[in-house]
This record gives sequence, structure tokens and C-alpha cells, in this order.
Amino acid sequence: MWNFNLTRPFIENGTSPVVTQLVSLSLRNTFLTVNGGILLLLSVAGLPINILNMMAFRKLGFDISMNISLFALSAADFACACLYAALAVIMQDMSGLIDLSIDLNDVQFMLGIVIVCLSAYGSCVTALINLERCCCVIFPTKFKDYFTRKSTICLLTAMLAVQMGIIATCTGSSSFSVTKSPTSGGRSRLRLKTSRLGRIFFIELLFWGASVPFMLSFVGIVVSTIFLSTALNQRNRWLKSLPGSQIETIAKNQKLVGTVVAISATYIICFLPKVTVSFVDLFNPALNPMVTSKGNIAFVGVSFMRIFQAFSGMFNIFIYVKMNSKFRQYLKKLLCCSPE
Repeated sequence: MWNFNLTRPFIENGTSPVVTQLVSLSLRNTFLTVNGGILLLLSVAGLPINILNMMAFRKLGFDISMNISLFALSAADFACACLYAALAVIMQDMSGLIDLSIDLNDVQFMLGIVIVCLSAYGSCVTALINLERCCCVIFPTKFKDYFTRKSTICLLTAMLAVQMGIIATCTGSSSFSVTKSPTSGGRSRLRLKTSRLGRIFFIELLFWGASVPFMLSFVGIVVSTIFLSTALNQRNRWLKSLPGSQIETIAKNQKLVGTVVAISATYIICFLPKVTVSFVDLFNPALNPMVTSKGNIAFVGVSFMRIFQAFSGMFNIFIYVKMNSKFRQYLKKLLCCSPE
């Protein structure tokens, strides 16, 4: 198997020889079948959901920087849903539930590189949304000067360009060839080929260019979410104490910050397993359960992490519907094919 994580990928094809398996092959295949089915359902559901998200935010207008960021986040979730659907099919083939005409096990590694980069981009976008809301709380009269439509688009484009550059570099230094697999009953196998120098280069590039920004953004999201949740209550109490305070303004602020907190909380919960494994591998690789030397348990652990991440990508629409009346209105029109 191509085993990798968010920190330093392990370029090893095949399970480690002579290893004490904590999970038997039959149990591993059962987990892959069940988890692959769940992953496929979540990823397929995430495709139309994120298309609707993007269409609704487009109709809400890009004159507000937060709508631009949420549109970008939905686009990243849509791309990840496509990749998770492909990974789910490969997992079902690995488990023996289906039999593809060609063994695509090695393709998981290249798909994983793209997912790591898109996860880093989505993490940075979420951190940017939180930063904007924090500035709104701290500098309520000046934050719009900092987060303009132009500055937001420039930041999002720059972050996307960095990750696309990493993906292009990593995929460009590798190639695939079709060979006969002796362990798959003579079935053809799509095997990944890359030079040793190329592997070392794009492992470091992926680590510093995608994994480190992802982990830093995750920490920033946690800190800013805690700040927003406490600052929101304090600010609303202050607004209520003012003479002639506007209840509508207070309610609007609550919903806006509440939306950001809900999105961030969902993100933190769903990506916490992945981040935990990444930090363990960074500081004590011997304890990382997702390396090839751990055998079948690595397959099972990765399959569970993918489910959490796919769930995060399709759940946000429920937060938007609950928190944003205009989003709810536009979404209803889209679903009913109603004219403007």
C-alpha cells in the first residue's frame, strides 16, 4: 500500500514483511468494505450539496468578503468529495467486494497528495474566515478596510496557487506504468514510478508547503474559535447595556459569528483525528499507527479518518441553512427551480 499522512509520507509499496498484525486480513477487509461504503455515500452526497452551496453564495453576491471565502471553501470541499469517491471505490476493490479490471492501489498515493494540499487550502480558508470575524469583533468599525473584496480574492488566489503548484510539482515528478501483479491473480496493476531524488524532494515540499500550513491553520482555528465564542457573549452584553441598543443588530452579529463558530467546531471535530496522528508522527514517529510497519491497522485507521473528513465537507450546508435566512431563501429557489 502507499502509506502516508499529513506530515512526512512513507513511500513504501506493499505491507511490511514479518509484522505482528493487530488486525487480521479478513477483519481489515470487513472494515474497508463498511467504511468504504460510508465514505462513498458521504462523498457522493457532498457533490450536489457543495454545488448548491456555491450557487447559493454566488447569488448572495461577492460584494461581501465572507461570501467569497465560503464559496472557496465549498469549492475545495467539492473537489475533495470527488477524490474521496474515487478512494472509496479503490477501498472496495482492496476489500474484495468489487473486482476492478486493473489494480489501482498505487493511485491512492497520488490522490492522497491532492487531498493533503486541498485540506491545507481548506484549512487556510477556514482560518481566514475566523480571522475576519475576530477583526470584526476587535475592530468593528475598521475591519472592512482590511478585508475588502479585492484583498480576499488575492489571498484566496495566492493560497490556491501555492497548493496547485505543489500538486503539479509532485505529480509531474512521477509517472505510472501498467504491469502484471503476481498477487492479484495476474490482473494488471497501475504502478507508480518515481526517482529516489524526486521522492525526497516532493516529500519535503509536501511537508513544508501543505502539512505545516495545515497544522498551523488548525491551531489558529482552535484559538480563534475559543476567542469568538467568548467575545460574542461579552460584546452582546455590552451592546444590550447601551441606551437605545438595536436588537436586530445584536441578533445579526450573533448569527454571523455563530455561523463561523459552528463551521469551525465541525471542522475541528472532523479533522482532530488527522491532526492528532500528524503531531504524533512529527514528534514521535514510532507511535504513529498509520505507518506501513503497523500492518493492516494502518488501512483501517486511514479509512476512519477519511470518513470524518468527508462528513465535514458535506455537513456545512446544514449550518448555513440554520444560520443564514438569505442563504435558506436562495437555496429554496434553487431546489424549486424558481425564477428570481
